[in-house]
Amino acid sequence: MVHRFMLFLVVTLAASGPGFAQQFLNTSVANVHALVAARGPAEIIAPTPEYPDPYIDAQAAGYFYLMIMIGCEGMTGCDQIELSASFTTDEPSEPFVNTWNSENRIGTAYIEPGNTEEVFLSYTFVTEPAISLGAFQEVMDIWVETMDAFSNQLYGYDQGSSGAGGTATK
Repeated sequence: MVHRFMLFLVVTLAASGPGFAQQFLNTSVANVHALVAARGPAEIIAPTPEYPDPYIDAQAAGYFYLMIMIGCEGMTGCDQIELSASFTTDEPSEPFVNTWNSENRIGTAYIEPGNTEEVFLSYTFVTEPAISLGAFQEVMDIWVETMDAFSNQLYGYDQGSSGAGGTATK
């Protein structure tokens, strides 16, 4: 009787398809690139001596951003992803950055020392031991919403939808 129940359970789970069983993302650069490219232009940039982590130069909702793949073994098994965008401004201000960071949980703003024209926004999330495809898509949706909110607070309007969004710089 127990064997019949186990067989029934296995067949039921197998037949239920992806709606029932969680699908997990293979965190190779190529797989992540395919998901990102479905949202907008994206190009894989291979590691170099100067930048040892592969990254994806991408665009979504009018914003340009980088997706830095961290902890990869070659071009696979990446255990973290850092999203990063820069926003041009006449004068980056520490009070703006401090206010943004104190009021927002997702997306850390910062100014690089000596940079007088850009404010950066970044967000890092863990992908290993596993991240579901749904969770990955949700993170990407939240990233676009965060860039919109950052743009609105920095410029007073949504710069991404105007086509003049943040630029990805590495």
